[in-house]
Parts: sequence; C-alpha cells; structure tokens
Amino acid sequence: MKNEPVQCVNMATILNSMISQGHCAPGYEPVRQLFEQHLREGIEDRCQCCIYVKGEKILDIHGTSPHTPKADLPFEYTGSSLQNVFSSSKVLTSLVIAMLEDRGHLKYDQKVSDLWPEYGQHGKENTTVSQVMRHEAGLSRFDKSLKAIDLTPERIRQGAVSDIIASQVPEHPPGEQRVYHSITRGWIANEIVRRADPKGRTIGQFLVEEVALPLGLKNELNIGTPLHLHQNNIAPLKDFPTWWAWGQLVRPRFLGGGAYPVSSNFLRFAVIVGLPVWRFLRQSGLLKWFVPVVTAWMKIYQKIFSSSSAKKTSIKTSIKRSLFALHPVELPDFPNAKAMLWVTKSFNTRAMRCAEVPSANGHCSARALAKVAASIVGGGCLGSGEHRLLSTEGCAKALGNQTTKKMWNVWNTYFSNAGWNTFKESKKKGRHAFVGWMGLGGSVCQWHPETEMGFGYAMNMLEISPGNDRGRVLQELAVKCARQLAVKKKSNLGVSPSSRV
Repeated sequence: MKNEPVQCVNMATILNSMISQGHCAPGYEPVRQLFEQHLREGIEDRCQCCIYVKGEKILDIHGTSPHTPKADLPFEYTGSSLQNVFSSSKVLTSLVIAMLEDRGHLKYDQKVSDLWPEYGQHGKENTTVSQVMRHEAGLSRFDKSLKAIDLTPERIRQGAVSDIIASQVPEHPPGEQRVYHSITRGWIANEIVRRADPKGRTIGQFLVEEVALPLGLKNELNIGTPLHLHQNNIAPLKDFPTWWAWGQLVRPRFLGGGAYPVSSNFLRFAVIVGLPVWRFLRQSGLLKWFVPVVTAWMKIYQKIFSSSSAKKTSIKTSIKRSLFALHPVELPDFPNAKAMLWVTKSFNTRAMRCAEVPSANGHCSARALAKVAASIVGGGCLGSGEHRLLSTEGCAKALGNQTTKKMWNVWNTYFSNAGWNTFKESKKKGRHAFVGWMGLGGSVCQWHPETEMGFGYAMNMLEISPGNDRGRVLQELAVKCARQLAVKKKSNLGVSPSSRV
C-alpha cells in the first residue's frame, strides 16, 4: 500500500503538532505534513527538505524523529547540518564540468586525452568527456583500490591517483554501453577538472570557491569535507531497522504496517524477498563472495547472449574487478580490510569524509542541493538575479543532447551532455520529468522544468527501497501543490482554470 499524503484539516491542530522546524509557504502545507508523517512513523531519523519554485524558496524544513534517542546526536540538528548525500554528489560534479565548458575550458565532445594525454591508452584513446559523464567510459570498476590518504586535494593535484586511472583497461569500448560508474566517474572527472581549470583546482575546491561561497552556502556544500566541519555538524549515517522495516512492507496499514512508501508492487515484493537474504549474507560474512559469484554468472550470460565486444573481457578479470569494487577505498581505520565494508561503517570515518570521492561523498544540506537545482532550472541563475553559475546558453548545452540507453541493459536512462538524467516514470507520477540524480539511501538533488522547481532532500538514515521513495512521494506532492497554486493564480487573473499549467 502506498503512502498517501496527509490532508490539511485544521491549521491550529497542525501547528501544535509540528515536529519539524523551518519555513513553509502557504499552499505547500501537505508537503510538510507528509514530511512529518515520515518522522512520526519512524522511517526517518533526521532529515531535511528544501524547495524553490521560480527562484523563490517556498519550503525549508528539517526535523528529528520522536523515536530517536537524544543521546544519538550530541549537537542540535538544524537546516544547516550536513549529511553524506552519496550519488547526489554526481549532480554537483556535473555542474563543475558544465561550468568549465561554459567558460570555454573544455568541450563535451572533446577527447579526454586532449586534456589528459596519459589517459589515451588501452582502448581509451577516443573517450569523450560526455561519455565519461554519461557512464559510458567502460571504467565502472578499477582493478585496484585507491588509498584514502591519496584522495585529498593536495595528493590528487600531485598526481597520486591519475596514473592508476590512466592504466585501466575499459571493460567495453567507450560509448558502446552505459554501465553505472557509481564511484569511479567522480575520480575520472576530477582528473579532467584539475587539468581544464586554469587554477588547477579539484572538484571539491572548485565547488567551494565557485558555487558554495557565491551562493551563500558556506560550509553547506562539500566534496572532501574539512576536519573542522566534522564535529557537531555532520549527522552520522544510520542503517534502517531491518526487521521492523521488513514488517512494515509485509503488513498493510490496518495491521500497523505500510509506513514505507514503495513505488511499485514488484519492487515491494523484491525487497520483501531480498532483505532477509541480504541480512543473512551480511551477518554470515558471505556477502563478500556474493558479488563475485553474481559477476561471474553475468559474464557467462554476456558471453553467450551479448553481441557486445565486452564479452571479450575474461571472467577472471571481471571477478578481480568486482572484488576491488567491494573495497574501492583503503581506509586507515580498517588497515587489514580486504572485503566489503558496509557504507554506514566506512563512510562515517574521518578519512572517508575528508577524501574527495566526487561521485559518492558530498556532505551537504538539503537547502544547498535545492539552491543548486533551482539555479539550473532557472537557466543558470536564480530568479532573484543572484550569482549566475551558468550562462543561459551554457545551461542549455549542459542539459542538451540527451541520449537514451539502458543502464546495465535493463533500465532506460536519459543522460545529457553534462551527465544529468531525466526521469520518465509510468503514468507520469512520482518524480516523472524531474532532472538530476539521487543518492544511495534516499537523498535527492533534482529540478522540475515545468514548474521551475528545485528540490533538495537529505537525511542520515538509509532507506529500505532503492527507489529513494521517501523523497519521491514528497516530490510528487510538491509538484501537485505547485500546479494547484498556478491554476489558482491564473483563475484569479481571469484565465480559465482548465488551462494547462
């Protein structure tokens, strides 16, 4: 059963029962109510949501679940607190690439080897910048782990990781397939950025100086978070309560379940069946062998049924890469780790927070994500005329040349030049027509061109559904509110309410 929006009934009752803090403009109260419902029902721990419409901030709220022990966090959680937003960081990485292209320092169809000659080997000679950003570079996994101590801006600029990346052999000819570069895309993009930028900055440095500070987001937009922001500012990642969450999926509302929104019955069934298996594999220590085995079987399937030249890659090589993919960053906190470290364990460490992992390690507030999204949907600048990130033409180019390909030969994706995806969902519900990306466990950084909405969502407790459905239902409701207000405004101006918004 899907999570239904709470209807606004009595404003006095609502105000007295609020467990979130922050601003909510008239007409968007249902979004705040649903946000608070998630907190009350315990499917959130600490979370933030921020929305801009046509350059105006209409919602900026944050809250802590009443089920969360106060001792869990030794500082006050606010709208400026930071969370790891995982792959929502990819939106920021794409923005940096787009800004450099807009300033004439690179081109989307330019060969990476033009900027970085050492990259042009082992079949990567003709890889373009846009192919990297669209997850088509053939380097979704490296054949060795990178060290966290080498992922600081200083070490990256000294070339500590560039030779490792340049030596990689793509698993398929670049541009032939689209396979999600969950972590590696950011590292490749970082090497492109520091060579294209006249000041030689890394993505994290560029982001702070050219995006965060001009937009008034000091300390709220980071990739490679400075140590002084760790204490009393970052809400640690938490796992969802496994069996309670499983019970919520199994039981309907009238039996005390149904709290978790899930986008489809198929996905609900998959999680119900898969969650106990995942729990067993993780607790038994077998999880580290699960991915290599699946990789081997997928490779065998590919060799038999695929016409792609990727089938030439040996099963042995694929398994080797899958093992390193389980442990992509060597952390000083776990010097002897040779297998998967769960994300709430590894990404909460000081070393990982400080490292630049531009595809997975942004530490941001929801308002920072929303403001970035609002500037992009506004054509490169907020409606109020604040600092312009992109020219109108540069923004259009970054969003242009959208190409359709199946990710992993399964899921249709629609990535643009800069590497932003347009979501196309069934029945045009949920996050249909939103552009941008989202992060493991729940975060969202997206915009909605029709309503000119910038949407940011960040939280610290990972989500049970891979569809980031807590954010999705808020997005759907926000668009509904925006459309209703637009119709009302047109009606007040004497325009027929039946006009399309």
